[in-house]
Amino acid sequence: MANTIGKTSLHETGPHTLMGQLLRRFWHPVALASDVGRGQAAPLRVMCEDLTLYRGESGEPHLVGGRCAHRCSLLHTGAVHGDDIACMYHGWRFDAGGVCVDIPAEKQARKNPPRIAAYTVHEYGGLIFAWLGPLPAPAFDLPRKDVMEDARFHVLAKIG
Repeated sequence: MANTIGKTSLHETGPHTLMGQLLRRFWHPVALASDVGRGQAAPLRVMCEDLTLYRGESGEPHLVGGRCAHRCSLLHTGAVHGDDIACMYHGWRFDAGGVCVDIPAEKQARKNPPRIAAYTVHEYGGLIFAWLGPLPAPAFDLPRKDVMEDARFHVLAKIG
C-alpha cells in the first residue's frame, strides 16, 4: 500500500489537505533572519503556498500572501512602507494582518477592504518561525537555549 489513505495523499501539504492541516499546527522555521533586511521583501514557498516575507521599517518581520488581491502581481516585488507592503502594479497597500489599507485610485476607504493571507511570525536564534495554522497562534514555546539568547554570541544559521 502506498502512502495514501483512501484518495488522500499524505505527502501533500496544501492548506486543504490532511497533512497540510496537521503540519500547520506547529511553528516552522521558514527563513534565515538575515534573508530580509529592513524595508525589504522576499518570496517564500512553504507547504505549497507562495508567500511574501518582508521586514517593516520597524525591523519586525511579517509574512503575508504572495500575491496582491487586485491583479495577482507578486507582492515581494513591491515596496515596503512602514510596516505595510505595497503592490508594484497599482500600489494597493497591505498591512501585516493582510488587510488592504490603501487603494490609491479610490478616494474613500471600502467598508469591507480586500484581504490576503497573513501569518504570525516569531524571530529567534537567527531564524524566522511561522505559524501557518488557525488563529490565535499559540505561544512560541520551543525549547530555549541560553547560547541563543546571550548577546555575546552570534548564531550563524545556514540553509542548504
